[in-house]
Amino acid sequence: MVKCTHMRAALNAQLLQPKMTCKRARNSYECTRMIAANEADVAVMEAEYFSKSCAPGILSPEFRYNFYGETDYWEYSHLCDLCHGTGPDYCVRNHMEDYFGHTGAFRCLVEGGGHVAFVKHTTVYENCDGKRKEWWARNQLTSDYELLCRDGTRAPVRQYKRCHLGKVKSNAVMTNPSFSKERINSYINLLKYAQQYYGQKVPDEFSFSMFISEPPYADLIFQDATQQLVVVPEEERDYTRYLDKEFLKAYTM
Repeated sequence: MVKCTHMRAALNAQLLQPKMTCKRARNSYECTRMIAANEADVAVMEAEYFSKSCAPGILSPEFRYNFYGETDYWEYSHLCDLCHGTGPDYCVRNHMEDYFGHTGAFRCLVEGGGHVAFVKHTTVYENCDGKRKEWWARNQLTSDYELLCRDGTRAPVRQYKRCHLGKVKSNAVMTNPSFSKERINSYINLLKYAQQYYGQKVPDEFSFSMFISEPPYADLIFQDATQQLVVVPEEERDYTRYLDKEFLKAYTM
């Protein structure tokens, strides 16, 4: 929420329109619900195989029920056994849980809790070889990690194009499809101008950066690996067109 507040102030300083508002939600599921209910304009949003894991949000109400509507709370509670959050922040689907997100999953691997981490192809590079300054990432080398391939073999991190579990599109900024074309374009223009002012990757102490999160957090609003926001062609904006068939098939299994 802090980064969103800073971003709103930075955009207001440049008189960029429309004005941005910050809405707090517990997770991306709730963000999507708020968009559908017109409560927000824009959101910047394995149990039987693993004996222990950290799958933030798996015990949230929206994920607790099986196909028949029966609760499986205790059956799947072991998927939080390796999580690092404390009190109400334990295993939550947000950055209050240390092992949330791609960087959090990699941190779980680094600290010895997990044996594998499901991350994107840039995650190891972003957190090794001195790229991240937090204590847990110190002395981590890209060469110390390997990719697990579909055929059961392993490969160096640099060979991600041939060795991966699947391909997914980049994260996207979402809005309500019922909004007018003019309203959606106003959001697009706001973000295009915003990144002209605040898209630098090496900010000074007096400047806000859209694509950098203040430690100890990572990937707030936008992923820290973001280089540029690119407008999705209008004919590709429906999620069934934006996401490929392989991803949708895996999602519905």
